Amino acid sequence: MAAARLAVGIDFGSSKTVVSFQESSSAHLSPHRLWLHESPIIPSTIAYISDEKCYIGIAAQRCSNCIYWLKHLLHESCKIDDSGDTPIQDLVRMVRNGLPQRQRDNPYILVADFLRVLLHHIRAELECILNLKNLPRVYTFTVPATWSEHTRMMMKKAIQLAGFEHRNATVCFTTEAEAVAVYAATERGINMRLFSELYDGLIVCDCGASTIDLTAFLVDQPPPSFGYQRLTAYTSQALGGVQLQSQIYDKLQNCQMMTRSRSRVAFIDSPFSEWALKTFPAGPASVIDPNHLDLPREKIEECYKDLANKIVGYIRQQVDCAAIYVGRDVIKKLLLVGGLTQSPEISGMIQNMVETRLNIMVYLPIDVDLRVQMVSLGGTMCGLRGVANLDHKFWKNYYLACEGQNQLATIFNQNSSFNDGYKEVFMDVPRTHDGDARIMIIASNTPVSLNQVHAGLVVGTIECKTSRLRTNLTPIPLVVECQATVRFEKDHLPPERVLGLAVYHGEASDKRLVGHMRVLM
Repeated sequence: MAAARLAVGIDFGSSKTVVSFQESSSAHLSPHRLWLHESPIIPSTIAYISDEKCYIGIAAQRCSNCIYWLKHLLHESCKIDDSGDTPIQDLVRMVRNGLPQRQRDNPYILVADFLRVLLHHIRAELECILNLKNLPRVYTFTVPATWSEHTRMMMKKAIQLAGFEHRNATVCFTTEAEAVAVYAATERGINMRLFSELYDGLIVCDCGASTIDLTAFLVDQPPPSFGYQRLTAYTSQALGGVQLQSQIYDKLQNCQMMTRSRSRVAFIDSPFSEWALKTFPAGPASVIDPNHLDLPREKIEECYKDLANKIVGYIRQQVDCAAIYVGRDVIKKLLLVGGLTQSPEISGMIQNMVETRLNIMVYLPIDVDLRVQMVSLGGTMCGLRGVANLDHKFWKNYYLACEGQNQLATIFNQNSSFNDGYKEVFMDVPRTHDGDARIMIIASNTPVSLNQVHAGLVVGTIECKTSRLRTNLTPIPLVVECQATVRFEKDHLPPERVLGLAVYHGEASDKRLVGHMRVLM
Protein backbone atom coordinates (compact mmCIF):
# COMPACT_ATOMS: atom_id res chain seq x y z
CA MET A 1 0.00 0.00 0.00
CA ALA A 2 1.40 3.40 -1.02
CA ALA A 3 2.25 5.81 1.79
CA ALA A 4 -0.24 8.61 2.38
CA ARG A 5 0.69 11.99 0.95
CA LEU A 6 -0.87 15.39 0.45
CA ALA A 7 -1.23 16.90 -3.04
CA VAL A 8 -1.52 20.67 -3.38
CA GLY A 9 -2.47 22.17 -6.75
CA ILE A 10 -1.49 25.81 -7.36
CA ASP A 11 -2.85 27.76 -10.31
CA PHE A 12 -0.84 31.01 -10.34
CA GLY A 13 -2.84 33.03 -12.85
CA SER A 14 -2.43 36.43 -14.45
CA SER A 15 -5.16 38.02 -12.35
CA LYS A 16 -6.22 35.27 -9.92
CA THR A 17 -4.58 32.44 -7.97
CA VAL A 18 -6.40 29.32 -6.80
CA VAL A 19 -5.04 26.69 -4.40
CA SER A 20 -6.60 23.28 -3.70
CA PHE A 21 -5.41 20.24 -1.74
CA GLN A 22 -6.31 16.58 -1.20
CA GLU A 23 -4.99 13.68 0.85
CA SER A 24 -4.25 10.55 -1.18
CA SER A 25 -6.50 8.24 0.85
CA SER A 26 -9.53 10.44 0.08
CA ALA A 27 -8.73 10.82 -3.61
CA HIS A 28 -12.25 9.67 -4.50
CA LEU A 29 -13.55 13.01 -3.23
CA SER A 30 -13.21 16.41 -4.81
CA PRO A 31 -10.20 18.47 -3.58
CA HIS A 32 -10.61 21.15 -0.94
CA ARG A 33 -10.07 24.84 -1.75
CA LEU A 34 -7.84 27.18 0.21
CA TRP A 35 -9.80 30.23 1.36
CA LEU A 36 -7.97 33.49 1.90
CA HIS A 37 -9.77 36.66 3.02
CA GLU A 38 -13.07 34.71 2.90
CA SER A 39 -12.69 33.74 -0.75
CA PRO A 40 -11.20 30.77 -2.68
CA ILE A 41 -10.21 33.20 -5.46
CA ILE A 42 -6.99 35.00 -4.50
CA PRO A 43 -6.10 38.05 -6.61
CA SER A 44 -2.54 37.69 -7.97
CA THR A 45 -1.43 40.95 -6.40
CA ILE A 46 1.19 42.08 -3.92
CA ALA A 47 1.88 45.25 -1.92
CA TYR A 48 5.12 45.94 -0.05
CA ILE A 49 4.58 47.39 3.42
CA SER A 50 8.30 47.42 4.16
CA ASP A 51 11.45 45.67 2.97
CA GLU A 52 10.54 42.71 5.17
CA LYS A 53 6.74 42.62 4.92
CA CYS A 54 4.19 42.41 2.13
CA TYR A 55 0.51 41.64 1.63
CA ILE A 56 -1.05 39.57 -1.15
CA GLY A 57 -4.54 39.14 -2.58
CA ILE A 58 -7.40 41.30 -1.37
CA ALA A 59 -5.25 42.74 1.42
CA ALA A 60 -2.80 43.99 -1.21
CA GLN A 61 -5.60 45.53 -3.28
CA ARG A 62 -6.51 47.71 -0.33
CA CYS A 63 -3.06 49.33 -0.52
CA SER A 64 -2.27 52.29 -2.76
CA ASN A 65 0.95 50.64 -3.96
CA CYS A 66 -0.72 47.38 -5.05
CA ILE A 67 1.19 45.59 -7.84
CA TYR A 68 -0.71 43.64 -10.51
CA TRP A 69 0.31 41.39 -13.44
CA LEU A 70 3.02 39.44 -11.58
CA LYS A 71 2.81 36.52 -13.99
CA HIS A 72 3.24 38.76 -17.01
CA LEU A 73 6.17 40.54 -15.40
CA LEU A 74 7.82 37.13 -15.15
CA HIS A 75 6.82 35.99 -18.64
CA GLU A 76 7.47 39.26 -20.47
CA SER A 77 10.75 40.14 -18.73
CA CYS A 78 12.77 39.33 -21.85
CA LYS A 79 10.45 40.51 -24.58
CA ILE A 80 8.03 43.15 -23.31
CA ASP A 81 9.43 45.75 -25.72
CA ASP A 82 9.96 43.42 -28.68
CA SER A 83 6.57 43.71 -30.37
CA GLY A 84 3.85 46.25 -30.99
CA ASP A 85 1.81 47.67 -28.16
CA THR A 86 -1.15 45.71 -26.86
CA PRO A 87 -3.41 46.63 -23.93
CA ILE A 88 -1.77 44.09 -21.65
CA GLN A 89 1.71 45.34 -22.55
CA ASP A 90 0.65 48.88 -21.65
CA LEU A 91 -0.54 47.68 -18.25
CA VAL A 92 2.53 45.53 -17.59
CA ARG A 93 4.91 48.29 -18.67
CA MET A 94 3.24 50.77 -16.32
CA VAL A 95 3.47 48.32 -13.41
CA ARG A 96 7.08 47.43 -14.18
CA ASN A 97 8.15 51.06 -14.26
CA GLY A 98 6.80 51.51 -10.72
CA LEU A 99 8.60 48.52 -9.21
CA PRO A 100 11.50 48.74 -6.76
CA GLN A 101 14.77 48.48 -8.68
CA ARG A 102 15.63 45.00 -7.39
CA GLN A 103 12.28 43.53 -8.47
CA ARG A 104 12.37 45.40 -11.77
CA ASP A 105 15.74 43.87 -12.62
CA ASN A 106 14.72 40.41 -11.37
CA PRO A 107 10.96 39.86 -11.80
CA TYR A 108 11.20 36.34 -10.37
CA ILE A 109 11.90 37.95 -6.95
CA LEU A 110 8.50 39.66 -7.11
CA VAL A 111 6.81 36.31 -7.86
CA ALA A 112 8.86 34.63 -5.13
CA ASP A 113 7.66 37.21 -2.58
CA PHE A 114 4.03 36.55 -3.57
CA LEU A 115 4.52 32.78 -3.38
CA ARG A 116 6.31 33.02 -0.02
CA VAL A 117 3.30 34.72 1.58
CA LEU A 118 0.97 32.25 -0.18
CA LEU A 119 3.00 29.34 1.22
CA HIS A 120 2.66 30.83 4.71
CA HIS A 121 -1.14 30.80 4.36
CA ILE A 122 -1.13 27.25 2.97
CA ARG A 123 0.92 25.99 5.91
CA ALA A 124 -1.30 27.85 8.40
CA GLU A 125 -4.39 26.24 6.86
CA LEU A 126 -2.92 22.73 6.92
CA GLU A 127 -1.65 23.11 10.49
CA CYS A 128 -5.30 23.32 11.57
CA ILE A 129 -6.07 19.90 10.04
CA LEU A 130 -4.45 17.30 12.29
CA ASN A 131 -4.41 14.39 9.84
CA LEU A 132 -2.76 16.51 7.10
CA LYS A 133 -0.13 18.68 8.71
CA ASN A 134 2.61 16.02 8.94
CA LEU A 135 2.05 14.29 5.59
CA PRO A 136 4.65 14.47 2.80
CA ARG A 137 3.53 17.08 0.30
CA VAL A 138 3.56 17.32 -3.46
CA TYR A 139 3.08 20.86 -4.75
CA THR A 140 1.88 20.81 -8.37
CA PHE A 141 2.21 24.13 -10.16
CA THR A 142 0.27 24.58 -13.39
CA VAL A 143 1.92 26.58 -16.20
CA PRO A 144 0.90 27.59 -19.74
CA ALA A 145 1.73 25.00 -22.40
CA THR A 146 3.42 27.67 -24.52
CA TRP A 147 5.80 29.03 -21.89
CA SER A 148 9.40 29.15 -23.04
CA GLU A 149 12.10 27.19 -21.26
CA HIS A 150 13.48 30.48 -19.93
CA THR A 151 10.16 31.44 -18.34
CA ARG A 152 9.80 27.96 -16.83
CA MET A 153 13.27 28.30 -15.31
CA MET A 154 12.38 31.71 -13.85
CA MET A 155 9.23 30.20 -12.33
CA LYS A 156 11.24 27.34 -10.83
CA LYS A 157 13.69 29.86 -9.41
CA ALA A 158 10.85 31.84 -7.80
CA ILE A 159 9.35 28.66 -6.30
CA GLN A 160 12.70 27.62 -4.82
CA LEU A 161 13.30 31.10 -3.42
CA ALA A 162 9.82 31.08 -1.86
CA GLY A 163 10.68 27.91 0.11
CA PHE A 164 8.35 25.30 -1.39
CA GLU A 165 11.06 22.66 -1.67
CA HIS A 166 12.19 21.13 1.62
CA ARG A 167 12.83 17.70 3.11
CA ASN A 168 9.13 16.83 3.41
CA ALA A 169 7.91 18.40 0.16
CA THR A 170 8.53 18.11 -3.57
CA VAL A 171 7.51 20.31 -6.49
CA CYS A 172 6.27 19.20 -9.90
CA PHE A 173 4.71 20.89 -12.91
CA THR A 174 1.92 20.22 -15.37
CA THR A 175 0.33 22.41 -18.00
CA GLU A 176 -2.88 24.25 -17.23
CA ALA A 177 -4.73 22.53 -20.08
CA GLU A 178 -3.60 19.06 -18.94
CA ALA A 179 -4.89 19.80 -15.44
CA VAL A 180 -8.27 20.87 -16.84
CA ALA A 181 -8.49 17.76 -19.05
CA VAL A 182 -7.64 15.42 -16.16
CA TYR A 183 -10.26 17.02 -13.92
CA ALA A 184 -12.89 16.99 -16.66
CA ALA A 185 -12.40 13.28 -17.38
CA THR A 186 -12.67 11.98 -13.82
CA GLU A 187 -15.71 10.98 -11.80
CA ARG A 188 -14.64 13.08 -8.84
CA GLY A 189 -14.30 16.03 -11.19
CA ILE A 190 -17.22 16.89 -13.44
CA ASN A 191 -17.35 13.38 -14.93
CA MET A 192 -17.23 14.47 -18.56
CA ARG A 193 -16.70 10.95 -19.85
CA LEU A 194 -18.10 11.92 -23.23
CA PHE A 195 -15.47 14.64 -23.25
CA SER A 196 -12.72 12.03 -23.45
CA GLU A 197 -13.81 9.30 -25.84
CA LEU A 198 -11.07 7.14 -27.32
CA TYR A 199 -9.33 8.55 -30.43
CA ASP A 200 -11.32 11.76 -30.31
CA GLY A 201 -9.61 15.11 -30.34
CA LEU A 202 -10.54 17.80 -27.84
CA ILE A 203 -9.56 21.39 -27.24
CA VAL A 204 -9.27 23.08 -23.86
CA CYS A 205 -9.96 26.81 -24.32
CA ASP A 206 -8.87 28.82 -21.27
CA CYS A 207 -10.22 32.36 -21.60
CA GLY A 208 -8.34 34.31 -18.96
CA ALA A 209 -7.72 37.87 -17.89
CA SER A 210 -5.12 38.68 -20.49
CA THR A 211 -4.72 35.72 -22.85
CA ILE A 212 -6.64 32.96 -24.57
CA ASP A 213 -4.82 29.61 -24.20
CA LEU A 214 -5.79 26.82 -26.58
CA THR A 215 -4.46 23.27 -26.30
CA ALA A 216 -5.59 20.36 -28.46
CA PHE A 217 -5.32 16.73 -27.30
CA LEU A 218 -5.86 13.32 -28.84
CA VAL A 219 -7.25 10.75 -26.39
CA ASP A 220 -5.24 7.49 -26.42
CA GLN A 221 -6.85 5.77 -23.46
CA PRO A 222 -10.36 6.34 -22.06
CA PRO A 223 -11.07 6.98 -18.36
CA PRO A 224 -10.22 5.98 -15.74
CA SER A 225 -6.62 5.74 -17.02
CA PHE A 226 -7.15 8.65 -19.47
CA GLY A 227 -4.07 8.68 -21.71
CA TYR A 228 -3.59 11.48 -24.20
CA GLN A 229 -1.07 13.27 -26.37
CA ARG A 230 -0.88 16.97 -27.11
CA LEU A 231 -1.46 18.02 -30.71
CA THR A 232 -1.17 21.82 -30.66
CA ALA A 233 -0.78 24.65 -28.18
CA TYR A 234 -1.36 28.34 -28.78
CA THR A 235 -1.53 31.51 -26.69
CA SER A 236 -3.04 34.76 -27.91
CA GLN A 237 -1.35 37.69 -26.20
CA ALA A 238 -3.97 40.23 -27.30
CA LEU A 239 -7.21 38.73 -26.05
CA GLY A 240 -8.92 38.03 -22.74
CA GLY A 241 -10.57 40.31 -20.20
CA VAL A 242 -8.10 43.12 -20.82
CA GLN A 243 -8.98 43.17 -24.52
CA LEU A 244 -12.64 43.57 -23.58
CA GLN A 245 -11.74 46.50 -21.33
CA SER A 246 -9.72 48.04 -24.15
CA GLN A 247 -12.63 47.79 -26.58
CA ILE A 248 -14.96 49.45 -24.07
CA TYR A 249 -12.38 52.17 -23.48
CA ASP A 250 -12.21 52.87 -27.24
CA LYS A 251 -16.00 52.99 -27.58
CA LEU A 252 -16.30 55.34 -24.60
CA GLN A 253 -13.82 57.69 -26.20
CA ASN A 254 -15.64 57.51 -29.53
CA CYS A 255 -19.00 58.20 -27.91
CA GLN A 256 -17.48 61.08 -26.01
CA MET A 257 -16.12 62.61 -29.20
CA MET A 258 -19.42 62.13 -31.08
CA THR A 259 -21.58 63.65 -28.38
CA ARG A 260 -19.02 66.31 -27.46
CA SER A 261 -19.92 65.81 -23.85
CA ARG A 262 -17.89 64.31 -21.09
CA SER A 263 -18.59 60.79 -19.80
CA ARG A 264 -19.64 60.24 -16.23
CA VAL A 265 -16.27 58.46 -15.91
CA ALA A 266 -14.20 61.50 -15.04
CA PHE A 267 -10.87 59.95 -15.99
CA ILE A 268 -11.79 58.79 -19.51
CA ASP A 269 -9.10 61.12 -20.92
CA SER A 270 -6.46 59.10 -19.10
CA PRO A 271 -4.34 56.55 -21.00
CA PHE A 272 -5.89 53.09 -21.13
CA SER A 273 -3.51 51.62 -18.56
CA GLU A 274 -4.46 54.24 -15.94
CA TRP A 275 -8.16 54.12 -16.81
CA ALA A 276 -8.33 50.31 -16.52
CA LEU A 277 -6.75 50.22 -13.07
CA LYS A 278 -9.09 52.92 -11.78
CA THR A 279 -12.24 51.58 -13.40
CA PHE A 280 -11.62 47.93 -12.53
CA PRO A 281 -9.58 47.97 -9.30
CA ALA A 282 -10.26 44.28 -8.70
CA GLY A 283 -8.59 43.37 -11.97
CA PRO A 284 -10.04 42.41 -15.36
CA ALA A 285 -13.82 42.22 -15.11
CA SER A 286 -15.41 39.09 -16.53
CA VAL A 287 -18.87 40.65 -16.51
CA ILE A 288 -19.22 44.30 -17.46
CA ASP A 289 -22.02 46.20 -15.76
CA PRO A 290 -23.48 48.55 -18.41
CA ASN A 291 -24.91 50.71 -15.64
CA HIS A 292 -21.38 51.41 -14.43
CA LEU A 293 -20.38 53.03 -17.72
CA ASP A 294 -21.88 55.72 -19.88
CA LEU A 295 -22.19 53.37 -22.84
CA PRO A 296 -25.35 52.04 -24.55
CA ARG A 297 -26.09 48.38 -24.11
CA GLU A 298 -25.78 47.74 -27.86
CA LYS A 299 -22.21 49.06 -27.77
CA ILE A 300 -21.37 46.60 -25.00
CA GLU A 301 -22.92 43.83 -27.09
CA GLU A 302 -20.71 44.84 -30.02
CA CYS A 303 -17.64 44.42 -27.79
CA TYR A 304 -18.82 40.97 -26.69
CA LYS A 305 -19.48 39.84 -30.26
CA ASP A 306 -16.18 41.16 -31.61
CA LEU A 307 -14.19 39.44 -28.87
CA ALA A 308 -16.11 36.16 -29.30
CA ASN A 309 -15.51 36.24 -33.06
CA LYS A 310 -11.77 36.64 -32.54
CA ILE A 311 -11.65 33.79 -30.02
CA VAL A 312 -13.57 31.47 -32.36
CA GLY A 313 -11.18 32.42 -35.16
CA TYR A 314 -8.24 31.19 -33.07
CA ILE A 315 -10.16 28.03 -32.17
CA ARG A 316 -10.70 27.35 -35.88
CA GLN A 317 -6.95 27.70 -36.48
CA GLN A 318 -6.17 25.04 -33.89
CA VAL A 319 -8.88 22.76 -35.29
CA ASP A 320 -7.21 23.05 -38.71
CA CYS A 321 -3.72 22.45 -37.26
CA ALA A 322 -4.88 19.31 -35.46
CA ALA A 323 -6.55 18.01 -38.65
CA ILE A 324 -3.34 18.52 -40.63
CA TYR A 325 -1.26 16.75 -37.98
CA VAL A 326 -3.52 13.73 -37.64
CA GLY A 327 -4.72 13.58 -41.23
CA ARG A 328 -8.43 13.81 -40.43
CA ASP A 329 -10.98 16.08 -38.74
CA VAL A 330 -10.13 14.94 -35.24
CA ILE A 331 -11.46 17.70 -32.94
CA LYS A 332 -14.94 16.74 -31.75
CA LYS A 333 -15.29 18.60 -28.46
CA LEU A 334 -14.22 21.82 -26.76
CA LEU A 335 -14.16 22.69 -23.06
CA LEU A 336 -14.51 26.36 -22.10
CA VAL A 337 -12.93 27.52 -18.83
CA GLY A 338 -11.36 30.67 -17.40
CA GLY A 339 -12.56 33.87 -15.80
CA LEU A 340 -13.84 35.40 -19.03
CA THR A 341 -16.29 32.49 -19.46
CA GLN A 342 -18.05 33.61 -16.28
CA SER A 343 -19.70 36.20 -18.50
CA PRO A 344 -22.92 34.52 -19.76
CA GLU A 345 -22.93 36.78 -22.82
CA ILE A 346 -19.40 35.93 -23.98
CA SER A 347 -19.49 32.22 -23.11
CA GLY A 348 -22.91 31.91 -24.75
CA MET A 349 -21.70 33.57 -27.95
CA ILE A 350 -18.57 31.41 -28.14
CA GLN A 351 -20.59 28.24 -27.56
CA ASN A 352 -23.13 29.13 -30.23
CA MET A 353 -20.49 30.09 -32.80
CA VAL A 354 -18.35 26.99 -32.26
CA GLU A 355 -21.30 24.60 -32.41
CA THR A 356 -22.91 26.17 -35.48
CA ARG A 357 -19.83 27.17 -37.48
CA LEU A 358 -17.40 24.40 -36.59
CA ASN A 359 -19.84 21.61 -35.70
CA ILE A 360 -17.95 20.95 -32.45
CA MET A 361 -19.70 20.14 -29.18
CA VAL A 362 -18.93 22.69 -26.45
CA TYR A 363 -18.81 21.84 -22.73
CA LEU A 364 -19.22 24.67 -20.25
CA PRO A 365 -19.28 23.80 -16.52
CA ILE A 366 -22.62 24.76 -14.98
CA ASP A 367 -20.89 25.90 -11.79
CA VAL A 368 -19.57 29.35 -12.74
CA ASP A 369 -16.91 29.32 -10.01
CA LEU A 370 -15.67 25.94 -11.25
CA ARG A 371 -14.67 27.54 -14.54
CA VAL A 372 -12.00 29.47 -12.64
CA GLN A 373 -11.03 26.71 -10.20
CA MET A 374 -10.69 23.73 -12.57
CA VAL A 375 -6.99 24.31 -13.28
CA SER A 376 -6.05 24.14 -9.59
CA LEU A 377 -8.36 21.17 -8.90
CA GLY A 378 -6.91 19.28 -11.85
CA GLY A 379 -3.40 20.13 -10.68
CA THR A 380 -4.16 18.51 -7.33
CA MET A 381 -5.43 15.37 -9.09
CA CYS A 382 -2.27 15.30 -11.23
CA GLY A 383 -0.26 15.43 -8.00
CA LEU A 384 -2.16 12.41 -6.66
CA ARG A 385 -1.90 10.29 -9.80
CA GLY A 386 1.59 11.43 -10.72
CA VAL A 387 2.36 13.98 -13.39
CA ALA A 388 3.23 12.10 -16.56
CA ASN A 389 5.11 13.52 -19.50
CA LEU A 390 2.94 13.97 -22.56
CA ASP A 391 3.03 10.76 -24.53
CA HIS A 392 3.51 11.98 -28.09
CA LYS A 393 3.23 9.13 -30.59
CA PHE A 394 4.27 8.42 -34.15
CA TRP A 395 1.42 8.68 -36.61
CA LYS A 396 3.24 6.78 -39.37
CA ASN A 397 5.79 4.01 -39.81
CA TYR A 398 9.30 5.30 -40.49
CA TYR A 399 12.05 3.41 -42.36
CA LEU A 400 15.51 3.91 -43.81
CA ALA A 401 16.50 2.58 -47.23
CA CYS A 402 19.53 3.12 -49.45
CA GLU A 403 19.80 3.33 -53.21
CA GLY A 404 21.19 0.25 -54.89
CA GLN A 405 21.20 -1.87 -51.73
CA ASN A 406 18.69 -4.53 -50.80
CA GLN A 407 17.87 -3.37 -47.27
CA LEU A 408 15.03 -1.62 -45.47
CA ALA A 409 15.52 -0.73 -41.80
CA THR A 410 12.64 0.12 -39.49
CA ILE A 411 13.18 3.21 -37.34
CA PHE A 412 9.85 3.73 -35.55
CA ASN A 413 6.51 1.95 -35.76
CA GLN A 414 3.17 3.69 -35.97
CA ASN A 415 1.65 4.46 -32.51
CA SER A 416 4.97 3.92 -30.71
CA SER A 417 5.82 6.54 -28.10
CA PHE A 418 8.16 9.51 -28.41
CA ASN A 419 9.43 8.47 -24.97
CA ASP A 420 11.19 5.69 -26.86
CA GLY A 421 12.09 8.09 -29.65
CA TYR A 422 15.85 7.45 -29.87
CA LYS A 423 17.31 4.68 -31.98
CA GLU A 424 20.57 3.69 -33.67
CA VAL A 425 20.40 1.94 -37.06
CA PHE A 426 23.44 0.22 -38.58
CA MET A 427 23.54 0.10 -42.37
CA ASP A 428 25.98 -0.88 -45.13
CA VAL A 429 25.47 1.83 -47.73
CA PRO A 430 26.82 1.68 -51.32
CA ARG A 431 28.69 4.67 -52.72
CA THR A 432 27.56 6.60 -55.77
CA HIS A 433 29.87 7.43 -58.71
CA ASP A 434 31.16 10.52 -56.86
CA GLY A 435 32.10 8.51 -53.76
CA ASP A 436 29.23 9.74 -51.61
CA ALA A 437 26.20 7.81 -50.34
CA ARG A 438 22.47 8.46 -50.02
CA ILE A 439 19.97 7.21 -47.44
CA MET A 440 16.23 7.61 -48.07
CA ILE A 441 13.74 8.30 -45.28
CA ILE A 442 10.45 6.46 -45.81
CA ALA A 443 7.11 7.27 -44.13
CA SER A 444 3.95 5.20 -44.58
CA ASN A 445 0.52 4.96 -43.00
CA THR A 446 0.74 1.17 -43.32
CA PRO A 447 3.66 -1.26 -42.89
CA VAL A 448 5.71 -1.66 -46.08
CA SER A 449 8.25 -4.18 -47.38
CA LEU A 450 11.27 -3.43 -49.57
CA ASN A 451 9.47 -4.17 -52.84
CA GLN A 452 6.63 -1.78 -51.88
CA VAL A 453 8.88 1.27 -51.54
CA HIS A 454 8.23 3.95 -54.16
CA ALA A 455 9.03 7.63 -54.63
CA GLY A 456 5.73 8.76 -53.10
CA LEU A 457 6.78 7.36 -49.70
CA VAL A 458 10.15 9.14 -49.61
CA VAL A 459 10.00 12.17 -47.27
CA GLY A 460 13.68 13.01 -47.37
CA THR A 461 17.12 11.93 -48.55
CA ILE A 462 20.26 12.22 -46.42
CA GLU A 463 23.28 13.17 -48.53
CA CYS A 464 26.23 11.43 -46.86
CA LYS A 465 29.63 12.96 -47.72
CA THR A 466 31.50 9.66 -47.50
CA SER A 467 33.97 10.85 -50.17
CA ARG A 468 35.67 12.84 -47.38
CA LEU A 469 36.53 9.65 -45.51
CA ARG A 470 39.93 7.94 -45.87
CA THR A 471 38.49 4.63 -46.91
CA ASN A 472 37.52 3.06 -50.20
CA LEU A 473 35.13 0.54 -48.70
CA THR A 474 31.89 -0.02 -50.58
CA PRO A 475 29.37 -0.57 -49.27
CA ILE A 476 30.50 1.57 -46.35
CA PRO A 477 29.34 0.80 -42.77
CA LEU A 478 27.40 3.72 -41.29
CA VAL A 479 25.33 4.26 -38.16
CA VAL A 480 22.25 6.49 -38.21
CA GLU A 481 21.20 8.09 -34.93
CA CYS A 482 17.47 8.91 -34.96
CA GLN A 483 15.79 11.21 -32.43
CA ALA A 484 12.13 12.31 -32.32
CA THR A 485 11.31 15.59 -30.56
CA VAL A 486 8.53 18.14 -30.27
CA ARG A 487 9.76 21.68 -30.86
CA PHE A 488 8.07 24.85 -29.61
CA GLU A 489 9.38 27.93 -31.39
CA LYS A 490 7.18 30.85 -30.29
CA ASP A 491 3.87 31.40 -28.52
CA HIS A 492 2.00 32.13 -31.74
CA LEU A 493 3.31 29.13 -33.68
CA PRO A 494 2.02 25.57 -33.29
CA PRO A 495 4.49 22.92 -32.05
CA GLU A 496 6.42 20.95 -34.63
CA ARG A 497 7.12 17.19 -34.52
CA VAL A 498 10.64 16.72 -35.79
CA LEU A 499 12.57 13.59 -36.70
CA GLY A 500 16.29 14.35 -36.55
CA LEU A 501 18.80 11.99 -38.16
CA ALA A 502 22.60 12.10 -37.98
CA VAL A 503 24.83 9.69 -39.93
CA TYR A 504 28.28 8.68 -38.66
CA HIS A 505 31.17 6.47 -39.75
CA GLY A 506 33.54 4.91 -37.23
CA GLU A 507 33.42 4.73 -33.45
CA ALA A 508 34.68 6.61 -30.39
CA SER A 509 37.48 9.08 -31.25
CA ASP A 510 37.37 8.02 -34.91
CA LYS A 511 33.65 8.80 -35.22
CA ARG A 512 32.98 11.15 -38.15
CA LEU A 513 29.74 12.94 -39.04
CA VAL A 514 29.01 12.46 -42.75
CA GLY A 515 25.39 13.63 -43.04
CA HIS A 516 22.32 14.86 -41.19
CA MET A 517 18.73 15.88 -41.82
CA ARG A 518 15.54 16.95 -40.04
CA VAL A 519 12.09 15.89 -41.21
CA LEU A 520 8.80 17.39 -40.04
CA MET A 521 6.37 14.64 -39.12
